[in-house]
Amino acid sequence: MLESGVFNCSKTIAIKSSGVVLRGSGSLENGTTIKMTGPPHLCFSIGDFGNVKPVGPRAAITDAYVPSGTGSFHIDQPENFRAGDTVLINRPATPVWVSFMGMDKMVHDGKKCEWVSGEMRNERTIKSIAGNLVTLDVPLADSFDSRYLNPPGGSMVKYDLSRRPTQIGIESLRIVSPPMVVTIDQPANHALQINSLTDGWVRHLKVVDTIDSFHFNEHTSRLTIENVDIRHTVATLGGPKPCDFFVGGTQTLINRCSATGNSIWYVSPGARLMGPVVVLNSSFYGNGHIQPHMRWGTGFLVDNCQVPDGGIDLMNRGNMGTGHGWTTGWSVAWNCTAKTYTIQQPPGSMNWAIGCKGQPELKEQPGDKNGPKLRSGIFDSHGTPVAPASLYLAQLRERLGPQALENIGYPP
Repeated sequence: MLESGVFNCSKTIAIKSSGVVLRGSGSLENGTTIKMTGPPHLCFSIGDFGNVKPVGPRAAITDAYVPSGTGSFHIDQPENFRAGDTVLINRPATPVWVSFMGMDKMVHDGKKCEWVSGEMRNERTIKSIAGNLVTLDVPLADSFDSRYLNPPGGSMVKYDLSRRPTQIGIESLRIVSPPMVVTIDQPANHALQINSLTDGWVRHLKVVDTIDSFHFNEHTSRLTIENVDIRHTVATLGGPKPCDFFVGGTQTLINRCSATGNSIWYVSPGARLMGPVVVLNSSFYGNGHIQPHMRWGTGFLVDNCQVPDGGIDLMNRGNMGTGHGWTTGWSVAWNCTAKTYTIQQPPGSMNWAIGCKGQPELKEQPGDKNGPKLRSGIFDSHGTPVAPASLYLAQLRERLGPQALENIGYPP
């Protein structure tokens, strides 16, 4: 535990071992302050870069269609798996599917864009197996349609998590960077990066003037980010915008967080995100946006969030960047308030804004100024909040009971 006071930080503090919790004496000015000094650097690096290791053969998914939100499907080699196994559910990004999504003809700076290729991976645990029917602990956030995903239509493989750290936390401190007027391509101070971690948390932090502050990469699962407040006293220079919370991996909860700043992405799920990821009861002030970043992610819930002067966007980013294209499907804004909403419908999928307040906008695909406005997603009860007040908390109570709500500070 760090006592109250100011601690100068001139290089990255790395925590790679399981079971380590760094706790300060509070995030206010009279608590524990980590003052970033010296050349621009990352303040905290959590976890290691060890990747998961497949174990044993793959089993093919044999269902013609597996809907988003289902927790069960059939496989062809059930004898190689058992309840409790950690598995990767692999969804191929085939050329046929990329064409179906309309992402095979994008051009950026006169060059054809490659949107998504290879495989997208869902990290899950097997809850039970009955014959060749597998039931997972957490439902899938994307659909598997064999018409577009063959060969194969999807697969499952057991994997070894022994190299991935667990149970690492950062709590109750303040990170302060000197103001930096730079572009995001220039060296800058960053607050925290989680590289490879299961069951980790960050809570009760105040962060001042870091850029691209929090980054959680694709090899993370079951993270809780709670009561983190980020403040920017200066804006970055023009060009690509920085992101306060960049989310990869799966089963991440951003709860009761806030950020203040202009020309910024407040929360951006990353490429190939196979959720769920939830942003709950969080507030963001300035003209920035909550917006998935690029190259297809699924299962993103923005629940009871406030972006009064900015936007919430579940959209096609077209040829922005290097061809970001469709950023998300099967995603929901629930009982939120924002200045604007761009909620669009991807092929074979859907996005929703339910019980939200703010102005819906129709837009064409970026890079196609003369093209048609893209089809809107579903706006339900727009301008009037709905019950339950929180979709996430209602589902949490249904799944784990009232004690689960108390565990994260909500009345049952």
